[in-house]
Amino acid sequence: MERKKYSSYDEINRELEILKVQKELDYRRLVYAVEKTRDDLTPGVFTSGVARSIGSFFTRSGTIQNLLIGFIFNRLFK
Repeated sequence: MERKKYSSYDEINRELEILKVQKELDYRRLVYAVEKTRDDLTPGVFTSGVARSIGSFFTRSGTIQNLLIGFIFNRLFK
């Protein structure tokens, strides 16, 4: 990493201010990500998300649907 060369204290102070703002922004992004993850893992959201994923898997997979329908018909009409 190349070292910066400053010609005045104003440049140094400006760079420090920019780094301070970047640090604050990174911290806010981290807090937001943690809150979003915590909200996504609440029981209601988690179970509905899992149910939605399973449902979309079965609706996209025609072979599994056919197997399940065949199994249900065999059980019902035996």
